[in-house]
Amino acid sequence: MPGNTQATYALQQSVATPLLTYNAVNALIDNAIPELAAQSDRILIVTKSVMDRLRRQLQALGTAFQDYKLMINGLEFATWDGIKILALPLWDQMIRAYENNGTKWNDPHRVIYTTTSNLLVGLACNSLFENVNTFYDPRSRYNRIEAVDAFDVKIIDDRLLMVGR
Repeated sequence: MPGNTQATYALQQSVATPLLTYNAVNALIDNAIPELAAQSDRILIVTKSVMDRLRRQLQALGTAFQDYKLMINGLEFATWDGIKILALPLWDQMIRAYENNGTKWNDPHRVIYTTTSNLLVGLACNSLFENVNTFYDPRSRYNRIEAVDAFDVKIIDDRLLMVGR
């Protein structure tokens, strides 16, 4: 993705223009294998930095996202070229907190193009979670759920996964 290879935070932000990001996302989609393009459950999962730039480029072109929705807790959904697109602000936060060498971030603008059925979760134990604790906090009025286990995302078919970073 544009800007990722730059040497400073400022360059990573300024080089990743809305137009270059727009072109990079379209190129990622265009270069996918035909089998991925034919799947009905295709999805683009992007950092908020990518979603913001796509939105700005569409605004510059005088159009808007199709079916744009801002969901609870800041998750953004839209349709891009007939594909569901989901922005994950937490991804940006994790990159800035844990993939930061003091001068630049590690690939701050990211895109995954795959299908929802291609992304599964694998757990280390045989049950859903080994230890689950739930409680209600009357002060915040939130139900809290804590689960302890080792888990990881599992890709079913590598051919149905494209990464833009």
